Amino acid sequence: MKEERPDKPASLFGKADPKISTRSVALFTICAVLFVALIGRMFYLQVIKNKYYEEKVIDQMVYETAITAARGDITDRNGRVLATSYKTTRVYISPCDIKNEDERVNACKFLSETLGVDYDALYAKSKKTNLKDVTVKTSVEKALSDKVVAYATEKNASHFIHTVDQATRVYPYSTTASAVLGFCGTDGGLYGLEYQYDGILSGIGGKIVSARRADGQAMPYSYETYIDAENGATLVTTLDYYIQSTLEKYLAEAAVEAGCESRAAAIAMNPKTGEIYGMAIYPSFDLNDPYTVSDYYAEALAALESEYLRYRLGVCRV
Repeated sequence: MKEERPDKPASLFGKADPKISTRSVALFTICAVLFVALIGRMFYLQVIKNKYYEEKVIDQMVYETAITAARGDITDRNGRVLATSYKTTRVYISPCDIKNEDERVNACKFLSETLGVDYDALYAKSKKTNLKDVTVKTSVEKALSDKVVAYATEKNASHFIHTVDQATRVYPYSTTASAVLGFCGTDGGLYGLEYQYDGILSGIGGKIVSARRADGQAMPYSYETYIDAENGATLVTTLDYYIQSTLEKYLAEAAVEAGCESRAAAIAMNPKTGEIYGMAIYPSFDLNDPYTVSDYYAEALAALESEYLRYRLGVCRV
């Protein structure tokens, strides 16, 4: 007689618990939701926001250094140079590449002493670690820029102390044709021919595009792109230096002799063609130092200020 065996249980551990099935379904559902959310997030970052993060990566790796174009000369009709540019250096730092506080302090002390800039202001700029290009000083002469380069090399600070060539405007004859030539500022021509023909004179700036590793060190030269600057064109005027300087000389003498209380002006021109050979205004100003007010204008400003104060006092009394 065969021995009867008990029925096979639904589970190795006995009967299946309904709670276990419910929990399994809930766990599977949670995992599925998390998986879908993860896939969705990856799709959002890698597909929808791909361009944004690609630009962020390139921005962190790629460094651009501006190359200033040489501003074109201004000459008289005979080729005599009335305005020109000569090469100087701009010294700048990259705060985001400074590794530690000692490096920052030592560099700021050296640069402030060598270039004659305020230490506290420079130190504050060096703390802006989100910036790559902070100007320390412009129009630095070669002797000083060589000292900066030597320091950066000796102290292994070339990764955050940089120099780049720039053009500085100079006027060989100082006050000659000052009202005609005008002068420049940091953004180009501000007055006279310098302003009127700024687009022609200024040229097109270039740049050096280089890549760096995560530690801030420059990558091989093969990763560097050099875009050369296009220098500005030369502007040839109808002025004649000898006529211009002579006109200014005799205009000043006439103004003083006649007791001129305001400005005086004179023009020398060719009546047949309308070409201007000379255009003078008295008093003139120094083109190489245009922001320093001459005695004439200082006195005129003082008189205006005094008159204004008297007017205000008169109004107050009323």
